[in-house]
Formats: sequence, C-alpha cells, structure tokens
Amino acid sequence: MKKVLVIGCGGAGKSTLSRLLHEKTGIPLVHLDKLYWYGVWQHLDRDAFIKRIQPELERDSFIMDGNFISSLPLRLRYADTVIMLDYSRVVCLFGAIRRICWNYAKTREDMGGECAEKFDMEFLGWIWNFKRKTRPKIMTALEEANGVKLVVLKNRAEARRFLESAQ
Repeated sequence: MKKVLVIGCGGAGKSTLSRLLHEKTGIPLVHLDKLYWYGVWQHLDRDAFIKRIQPELERDSFIMDGNFISSLPLRLRYADTVIMLDYSRVVCLFGAIRRICWNYAKTREDMGGECAEKFDMEFLGWIWNFKRKTRPKIMTALEEANGVKLVVLKNRAEARRFLESAQ
C-alpha cells in the first residue's frame, strides 16, 4: 500500500481517515479539495485540475482523498489501493452536519482557498442521493481499474479496525 485513494460520500470522513493513515504510515497526504478550490469558493476547470493532480500522482507514494469523478479513472491508473468509505446516508449526513457546526465560517485545513464551511442544502442533497447517483459511477470506474486492491469499509468501526491494522 503505497499509492492510496480514499473515496466515499461527503461526510463519511475521507479527510480524517486519510490524515490518520498518513500519521500512522508517513505516506505523503494530498487533499484534492486543497488542489481544486481557490479564492472564495472558486474552483479550477477540469484541465487545470488535472495539471495540479498529475505531479502528485507521479510521486513514489501518496494518500489522496476525494472523489472528483472526472479525474477518478486517471487516479486509478496510478493507485495500488482504494479505500472506499461505503457508509449509510444517515451516517454521512450526520458527519457533514457535525463538520458544518464544528467549522462554521472557517476554512478547514484540508480545503483550498477561502472556502468557509457553510450550511449548503445542495451539498446535503448530494449526500442524500450519493448511493443512487454518484456511487454507481465510482463502482463503474473501479470495475474498469486493473490491479487495484479495493478495501470497502461499511462503518466507522471497520475504519478504526482498518487503521489499527494498517502498516
């Protein structure tokens, strides 16, 4: 496990799991949100985003968190392991709302630009519909990936056990 993607629904805890895995293994950590966002809730177009991701993918090792479906096939070509947080929508909604409350009006460390945490119904709707709309696209990309180990974690207890066993 040297080139790791951490994916899953918003609010599942991708950034937290990635940070803890980084702290345990020493593998460099890359937050895709930090590369994608700039200014006040402005984002790069796809081509500029890919140009920012590419050097990170060419490292000897990385832990990279975030979905960004448009770049997933590219990232899968470099990854040896994918950790998918496949939690229920209720768990993810609770995680997102807790994050909003905890960080409201502040830009999180794993975000780029000046993207202060806010209550966003569109984002909460995306979480609610993740399993129906986004997860199938992720699963298709994973099925087309060759030679990538897939670790599916169904709840926070499984994530804790995974972290305890990670090397």
